Formats: sequence, structure tokens, C-alpha cells
Amino acid sequence: MDWNLFWTGFGAVGGLFGTVAGIVALVQTGKANKLAEDANRLAEEANRVAAESLKAAHSANQLADHANQIGEHANLIAQRALAAGRDQTVYRWAAEFDADRAELVIIDDCGLDARDVHVTVRFEGQAVGEGDASHLSAYGQLTLEVPLLVEKLHEEAVSLRRSGAIGSPHVKAAIGVVWVSEFGVHRSLESEQGFGYTKRTKILT
Repeated sequence: MDWNLFWTGFGAVGGLFGTVAGIVALVQTGKANKLAEDANRLAEEANRVAAESLKAAHSANQLADHANQIGEHANLIAQRALAAGRDQTVYRWAAEFDADRAELVIIDDCGLDARDVHVTVRFEGQAVGEGDASHLSAYGQLTLEVPLLVEKLHEEAVSLRRSGAIGSPHVKAAIGVVWVSEFGVHRSLESEQGFGYTKRTKILT
């Protein structure tokens, strides 16, 4: 037996098997890389879908919150409308001017309480007094300091004396009252009244 030929043939066969194995490994590596690329692409798509789902969920929550706010606002309007329909109460307000003290006293001149009372006093469009009260009981009073109104009254008195006209000086003031009734209904009143040095109580109508 020629051993040289044997080992030469054996080496050739071994080389052939090695080549085949290398080709198979190369093919398998390509498939593995392809599978890895597919897996990465699927993972990216899954992340994109998850992000869009999260965004959609956030938008849905915002819409739900907005809808709840609209519902609460509608309920509040309905409650106020119902209260306004039940509220047939009649309030009466009065004002008493004291020139010596430079004060204007606003009187809740009826048997009903008022809440969140706000009063403004204007002379020829200029604010000359303002006051607030969180609660004003029946026949309760709110005192406003009005030195500017007294100043205008003094100016009117001087003008009358210089002109020689006969009469008592007086000034006209616009009084605005805003309040909440016992039934929770918002009310308002605007009245123009004349005041002089004589202390008098005027009904605001």
C-alpha cells in the first residue's frame, strides 16, 4: 500500500469537508445576521407603537379631564339657574351720608342677609369710595370713607357763594352695590343719589 497516496487522498477529503463546513457556517452566520436585523426592526416597531399608544392614552386622559370640567361647569350653571328661579326675595338698600365724618354708610335695609357685598361710589365717573363685606346681616351697615366726595361738596358750596345763587350745595354720586343673596344668587344695584351737608338716609332704587 502506498501510504503517501493514502495520506494525500485523506488530506484532500478532509480539506473538502472543511470547505463544506466553512460554507455552511458562512450561510448560517448570514441567516443569523438576517434574523438579528429582523428582530431589531421588530423591536423598533414595537417601541414606536408603544410610544404612540402612550401618547394616545395621554390625549385620552386630557380629553376626559376636559369633559369632566365641562360637566362640572354645566352642573354649576344648572344649580345657579335653579337657585335663581327659586329666589324671589326682594332686597332693599339705603345710604346715609355724613359730611362731618366724611363717611357714607350703606345699609342692608331689609330682613335678609347678604354675602360677598361690594360697594363702589363714583362722582362724575371717578371712584371716590369703595368697601367690601363678606357677610352683612339684616339691617347691617357697611361704612365707607369718602373724603373726596366731601371735598367736591365743599367746592360746590364755594361755587354757590361766589355766584350768589340761593340754595344748599349738594353733589350727585353713583352708588353700585353687588352682593350674593341668601339663595346664592348674584345680585347688583346701581343708583344715583344727591347728598348735601344735612344727614339724610336715601333709599337706593
